[in-house]
Amino acid sequence: TKPHRNSNVGLAVRRTRDRLSQNLGPPDFNRDMLKLHARAILSNAIKPPLLIVSICVGGLYAGFDAQRIFTWAFACLACYLPLFALAHRLNRLPENEIEVTRTRYRLYAAHFASGLGWAYFAILPAPAGALTDPAVIQGAVLLFVIAGTAIVTASLGGALVAAFALPVCLFAFTVSAEPDTASMVTALVLAASLPFLAYVAHHRNRAALRLLAFESEKNALIGELETAKSMSDEARRRAEEANLAKSRFLASMSHELRTPLNAILGFSEVMANQVLGPLDNPTYRDYANDIHTSGKHLLSLIN
Repeated sequence: TKPHRNSNVGLAVRRTRDRLSQNLGPPDFNRDMLKLHARAILSNAIKPPLLIVSICVGGLYAGFDAQRIFTWAFACLACYLPLFALAHRLNRLPENEIEVTRTRYRLYAAHFASGLGWAYFAILPAPAGALTDPAVIQGAVLLFVIAGTAIVTASLGGALVAAFALPVCLFAFTVSAEPDTASMVTALVLAASLPFLAYVAHHRNRAALRLLAFESEKNALIGELETAKSMSDEARRRAEEANLAKSRFLASMSHELRTPLNAILGFSEVMANQVLGPLDNPTYRDYANDIHTSGKHLLSLIN
């Protein structure tokens, strides 16, 4: 009964499809990105302890002082605990209850705290003669940790810099106290890798935002299609009800219409064939013929 509905729904679906096909900029998905960040931290929560334990075992094998290496390991693990606790709380919190600004600042503080353990590692002295160049090994370990953290923390811009700006600066300061070619090159590579990996993490962040935008547009398109489908089902249901009502009407009225029509057809046939005698008036004969023809046609329609 309202055909303009279908055209409006079709227009809305086309507009949604056009928005989906365009090169959209990333919209604001702050709470979604914080949720993704919390899930990424929790899904990789086992990796930092394993890495710390591996470095601790390797340090003992290389001749590091046991008390120092164990102190660093426990301190580094303790520095990660606030980050894991905050991520666990954020993951369980409903999205509408997340305070974006406060939560982001807390995450930055937790990442900075997690970097304090690696800052301690950057200034951890190696025993004399244990390694040919311990600064290179420490720099390589820090580079490996920074690269892994860049992948995990890509959903929160600036988290990588907050965590590893201090360790990189302390490593460069420690190396500058006793400079040599290998350690200085390691410090330069480490200093250059931090902004580069932060840039890579930023692009991963933009890609995640774009995926969220496309998912939102996809959900909107699905909603429009569901609306169009429901309206089409409603129109089909109404058409079926109208057809059923027509059938019921014809079924109930066929007997009432057929009985008088049979009488009219019989009387008109008697008049047209002049069974009761000739009709002097030709108008009556033509009228009887017309009634007979119309009645037969109407009866055929009813049947």
